[in-house]
Amino acid sequence: MRNPRVVVPLVMESVVNGFPATRAFQLDEEIEAITRDSLIERLQEDFPSADQLLTVIVTPDPDLISGACVIEDPEDYRECL
Repeated sequence: MRNPRVVVPLVMESVVNGFPATRAFQLDEEIEAITRDSLIERLQEDFPSADQLLTVIVTPDPDLISGACVIEDPEDYRECL
């Protein structure tokens, strides 16, 4: 991973996310260390279950989906819960 077109955005993203810039050069090892079990564990611990998610559909036609909770401002999503 020495291509500047790949490395530069990874360095920038690392810094923006509070990691050292050098992390970009260690991502290969970090990714290789991921196992199926570690991924499943991370998903179970840190992500909401499917029943806790809200489906959002953006359309110019508010009547497109019958029974949908229609809002105009994203902050109004709470009205649909």
